[in-house]
Amino acid sequence: KANHERVDALVDAARADLPDLEIIDSIACHRPLSADDRALIGPTKSYPTLFLCTGFGSRGWSIGLGGGKLLAIELLDLKHDIDPSPYLPTRFN
Repeated sequence: KANHERVDALVDAARADLPDLEIIDSIACHRPLSADDRALIGPTKSYPTLFLCTGFGSRGWSIGLGGGKLLAIELLDLKHDIDPSPYLPTRFN
C-alpha cells in the first residue's frame, strides 16, 4: 500500500519545477536490499554461472545503469573501471 503522505510530500517538492504536475495514480512495491545495503552484482558462490544485479533498493533508478555496466564487464570478463569486490554476492557466506 502506498504511503500517501510520502507521495504528497514528493509531489509538493516536484511542483516547484513542474507546476502543472498531476498525479494519476500511485503504487507501492518491494525494493530488494542486501544485508549490508550494497547492491549484489556478479556471480553467485553456489552457481558461478548465475549472475545477479539486484539490491539497489530505492536507488535503482539512479545507480542501476552503473550496476548494469559493472555486470556487463563481469560477464564479458573485461578490465574493471572500479573494484567490483564490494558488490560481489560472494562477500556473504
